[in-house]
Order: sequence, then C-alpha cells, then structure tokens
Amino acid sequence: MYRGLVASGGIFAIFAVFLIVLDLYVPLGVSVFGLPIAIVGAVMFAAGFLRAEPSPPTPHPGKKFCWYCMVQIPENSVECSNCGLHQHDLRV
Repeated sequence: MYRGLVASGGIFAIFAVFLIVLDLYVPLGVSVFGLPIAIVGAVMFAAGFLRAEPSPPTPHPGKKFCWYCMVQIPENSVECSNCGLHQHDLRV
C-alpha cells in the first residue's frame, strides 16, 4: 500500500465533495470542477492500494546526500560541492 497516494487521493475526494456541497448552497458553478476532482481522487485512492510503497533513495557506497540540495557528495564532506552549505551530520 502506497500511503502517500492513498492520503492524497482521500484529500482530493474530500475537497471535491466540499466543492459539490458548496455549490448546492451557494451557486458559484464550482461543481463543474468537483466531479473531475472527485474522479481523480478516487483513482488516486484506489491506485494507492494497488501500488507498493516506493523504496527510499539510497546513496552510492562512500557517498551521502547533501542536506539541502540532495546531490550525492563524498561521505566525509563537511560542505556540499554543489551548493556550498555546511552539512549537519547526526553522528554522536
């Protein structure tokens, strides 16, 4: 189960229902957008149950990700060679 896709689809669907219900009380014409958003939300919600959770990215051996720009840099780097910012390692 891909939890992020399920949550995003649910939020889309809830927002679509909100637009449709809002249009019943205040005729703004927003329900025209509500149905396509509801369909997209339902498809995303269903696809989240069918798709596996993606694996987190892992750096190549001897490398780490920059905390800011996510470029792979040597593991012992204090500053990123791409963005030049100081790296905050969580070593105790």
